[in-house]
Amino acid sequence: MNTIKIEDGDVADIISAGGIPYYYEGDTVYVFLALHREYGYVIPKGRLRPEETPLEAAQREIKEETGIIVSGLPYISLSSLSYLVSEQKKKVHLYGFCLERSPAPESQELSLDKDEKIEVGNWLRIDDAIQIAAHDTERNALAELKSKLDEQHEDN
Repeated sequence: MNTIKIEDGDVADIISAGGIPYYYEGDTVYVFLALHREYGYVIPKGRLRPEETPLEAAQREIKEETGIIVSGLPYISLSSLSYLVSEQKKKVHLYGFCLERSPAPESQELSLDKDEKIEVGNWLRIDDAIQIAAHDTERNALAELKSKLDEQHEDN
């Protein structure tokens, strides 16, 4: 098994990136989660391609999995997720991407490759998303995004 040395000196077998598109409606933050057929609500993410930075991969994965274009938008770096997948260490770089307004209805059908197991996505209040995200690691990432946005809001 080949391991990959990553920027922080850690090693991983699989390097991925993803992101959480979000927008404000008044003081309420809405985030977009994809509904995976097997796992439930998940953060859009996927593997890095050769010569691609984690940020570029996150932007590409969001567009591929949701149709939402986040390239060039303001973003917040979040803590990376690390977990085991079939006895391989996976590291996922995550970002929050701020949209100016909701780009779509509350629920949207997604046009994806047949191989994708994601067919629909929903804009959810961040507190609701934290409750229903499929995995603890994703709930923690959403909670971190909420905390960072709350800090920014207090500073303004």
